[in-house]
Amino acid sequence: MLELFAYPVSAVMKLWHVVVSALGFGSSASWLISVVGLLVTVRLLLLPISWRQRQNAHASTLMRPEKAELQQRLGSSSDPEDAREYLKAEKELHQRYNYGIAAGCLPPLIQIPVLLGLYRLLLWMSQPAALAQHRGPFGGVGVLSARDVQEFMDAHVRGVPLQTYLAMSDAQLDALSISRQQANGVVMPLLITACVLTTLSLIVSVYYVYRYMDYHSAVTRGTARFMLVLIFFVPFMLFSAGSTGPIPLALILYWIGSNLWTLVQTVAMYTILEFQYPEDERHHAHRRAGKDLLKARKAEKKARKAEDKAFVRSARSQGVSLSDARAQLKQRQKDRIAADAQQRAEDKERKKAANKARSTARSELMKERAAERRELRAQQGTPPKKQKGGRHRKR
Repeated sequence: MLELFAYPVSAVMKLWHVVVSALGFGSSASWLISVVGLLVTVRLLLLPISWRQRQNAHASTLMRPEKAELQQRLGSSSDPEDAREYLKAEKELHQRYNYGIAAGCLPPLIQIPVLLGLYRLLLWMSQPAALAQHRGPFGGVGVLSARDVQEFMDAHVRGVPLQTYLAMSDAQLDALSISRQQANGVVMPLLITACVLTTLSLIVSVYYVYRYMDYHSAVTRGTARFMLVLIFFVPFMLFSAGSTGPIPLALILYWIGSNLWTLVQTVAMYTILEFQYPEDERHHAHRRAGKDLLKARKAEKKARKAEDKAFVRSARSQGVSLSDARAQLKQRQKDRIAADAQQRAEDKERKKAANKARSTARSELMKERAAERRELRAQQGTPPKKQKGGRHRKR
């Protein structure tokens, strides 16, 4: 299965190698540049999608105040007319801000296969047994010929071949005609650079997440906290993987370039969008309201704890034993938890009823639009579209 990813990756690298070689570069430099060319090719292909994804996220941020007002006005209603009005208002809001729900799903689906393909390609070329097992139709790996593979294996950075990784055994390093000290002197600084750039990219992402975070959303707050925790673990995890696993030098170079590109692209896109579509006082007020709501909830929890302590002290002052006072407090807390659970259940039922009403209204609106399209085609004399499944059944 992973062999499929190696073919497009090797094809792009082969194309870049041919182009760079035609410009007069040597074989070693050409293969090194082909790794960078692979990165540039992938990221340029993804640039329009990434830009649309960032626009979509910014539009979602700008819509929050109006979306909150709409939710407060019609979101909890299960009335069919309110549901239709909610859907129409939501659609108008999305169109006004050019918001698309499905935007932004493709970048990970493209980048992950590229990384897997490059990883397998380099790993097979660094292990003769694996190379013999996965030899392609052109004698090498993927679309690379045996000569291409040999030239790639001879390519190096300061005397260290591109397929070198830190966890190589002494026998493997001897086969590459390099010492462990020489390998560590080149691969280790690049690995540390890759980890630092990855961490910086994550820090920048977390900064923007917190800057534009919707404090009214528990899911968003949880995701932001999780990303904040990752900052402290990711560098050590990546360094451990790079120093103890088969992570070739060429993949580390790709890793460095990819994270540097991501870092610059993230800052540039956010800066451009902030300049083109700045937030106004409504957005700041909405975010402050979310923060104030969180503070109020924390203050309420703190007040409840103080109230519980005061309840125990009051019971003790009236001659109630400590065990009885704690039992009364426990029952009091159970009653409070039950009341909160009942309130949540009622809210959930209202939300479920509202969602069901909107789902029904959405289906009705889709049927109405389909009927309008059929009527318009009939007026224009356009033949109706064939139904899925082939010919219409004869009655």
